[in-house]
Amino acid sequence: MNPDQSNKDLSKSNEQDIESGQPGLKHSNDTTVNQKQNITVKRGIGRKIFSGFGIVGLLLTGAIIITLSSIDSLNKNIRLTYDHPLAVTRASTLIKFEIVQMHRSMKDVTLAETSEARNEYIKLVDMNEKEAIQLFDIVHQQILGDEGRELSLNAYKAFLDWQPIRERVIALAEAGDYREAQRITQTEGDNYVELLNAKVDKLIDYAANKAQVFNAESSNIANRTWFTALLTLSLSLFIGLVLTFIFTRDITNRLAIINAAALKMTEGVLDQSIQIKGKDELTTVADSFNTMASQLLQSYEALEDKVEQRTRKLMESETKYSTLTENLNVGIYRNTVGPTGKFIDINSAFVKMFGYDSKVEISQINVSDLYQNPSDRTIYNNKMLKR
Repeated sequence: MNPDQSNKDLSKSNEQDIESGQPGLKHSNDTTVNQKQNITVKRGIGRKIFSGFGIVGLLLTGAIIITLSSIDSLNKNIRLTYDHPLAVTRASTLIKFEIVQMHRSMKDVTLAETSEARNEYIKLVDMNEKEAIQLFDIVHQQILGDEGRELSLNAYKAFLDWQPIRERVIALAEAGDYREAQRITQTEGDNYVELLNAKVDKLIDYAANKAQVFNAESSNIANRTWFTALLTLSLSLFIGLVLTFIFTRDITNRLAIINAAALKMTEGVLDQSIQIKGKDELTTVADSFNTMASQLLQSYEALEDKVEQRTRKLMESETKYSTLTENLNVGIYRNTVGPTGKFIDINSAFVKMFGYDSKVEISQINVSDLYQNPSDRTIYNNKMLKR
């Protein structure tokens, strides 16, 4: 008996409709739709970086302002040194020169042989006197401090007190008493000029001391400027590095949390939620991740429910099929394709039909062994493969 002839209607393989598709968002009506979301991205990271640069910029701006202020103070000190101590020193030195010239001209007055020559020397004395008075005015205007002004007034008063001595010498010379005029010039005149020079030297020393004070202050200002600039730059660099470390560590730590959660998701762990502190782009990413994980979990659970339902229906169908085939008196079997074929399922009627004692015994042979002409199996197999 040819098994294919007796079971021609049952030789076709049962086909199952397999629904396939891409899981989407699960709605209450169990349909898959594309959902558009409006996501508001927070700019927290950018603000943090901008704030860090802002702090460093403010520090650098402060350093520049302090440096410029120090440079201005240094410039003022230099101007004070030039306008006051140096001006006083220069004017005092010229006063000494004018005094020497006046004293020298007074000696020439006592030695002049004619009245014309004597008058020329007297004019030189008057001219040098006017120059000295103008220089005393400069000293009095430029000298700093009460002590300096007192020294200037004392020197000026002494200079004016020199005039009676000169007038007495000129009167003696004009009277022809050259010897007495020369004696006064060489004694009282020399002594008074020495006194004047000493007073003027005090002005010069005072101005030099002031210049040293200004130079010391300028040096201190320069040192403070360097120190402030280096301190501020170092502080800016340190704060910049600290802020960079804090921001970088904060970002990398939170990215590590998100990455770890993503790796777990690739391993099938969908029931998870990540908590990221802050209000920036990474918290937006974390919220989106949580939403995605929740939606995937819902889709996966819905898919499991479908698989479970269909598996249950399939098992029920298999049970019904097995019960039906076992109770039929017609031989029914299922086999694999191929020239020989292997039995997949056999009912009891089929076993008895071919004279075997059990399903196990008949399952050990090939399907082609039951054909009267094994070539018929090949023809039938080819015909089924073409369908």
